[in-house]
Order: sequence, then structure tokens, then C-alpha cells
Amino acid sequence: MRWLKSLVWPEDLHRIEVLDKAIGQFNKANEQIRLIEADALSCLEELAIECDKESILCIFHTHVANQLTKEQRETLLDRVSEIGKKRDVFHIYNNIWDGQLHVESYINGNRNEEFKMHTHPHGEWFDWPI
Repeated sequence: MRWLKSLVWPEDLHRIEVLDKAIGQFNKANEQIRLIEADALSCLEELAIECDKESILCIFHTHVANQLTKEQRETLLDRVSEIGKKRDVFHIYNNIWDGQLHVESYINGNRNEEFKMHTHPHGEWFDWPI
């Protein structure tokens, strides 16, 4: 939680407040989390296999892929696709190729892009065309 807070710009008090509220909700739920120090591209498929097949697998990231090379971005999408061949998965992301929020699903091995929307880079707003 301290690491997450360190990622918020010090003058951005509103985002710190929102993060504190989210952390408070997490603490109330008494949930345990498992932190893994690893290269996400190398362990993503293995971690997906570990997940309960009866659960809905959701791979979510924002503002991570913009720090990857083009080849790493392609590898990430390939890994998600490989996972989608073995189990149902939802992939929710932005900043792979554009600033839009994407929701993709792989159901029974079939890829579907549910929707795209324009978003503020830090989640302040989104424009969801209906």
C-alpha cells in the first residue's frame, strides 16, 4: 500500500484520498493478497493456470503497457490470447496502442472486444459511447 501511495504525485491530494478510501475498503474486507516480484510477461500464463477454473479470470492493467517496448506489448497480448485458448478470461486495459480503455473477452477460445471508451489517463473521467 505504501508503494501504491508513492506512485501518486504528492500534490495530487484527491487521488491520495481516493486511494486511502480504496485501501480502507480492502482492509474492511479482511482479504489476503499475494504479492509476487516477477516479470509479468514471464509468469502471466503460469499464474493464470493457478487460478480456480470456476472463478472469472480478469487481467487488468492501466498505464503499464506504455512502459513496454512494442515487442513486449505484442508478447503481452499473445500471452493473454494463449490463456484465452485454455480458459475464459477478461482483459481490461489501456495504453497498449492508444489511450482508450479496452475490454476484451476470450470465451470458449473466441476473442471478442466488448467495447472501447476514451479515458482520462488517471481515471478522472471516461467517455462511454452508448
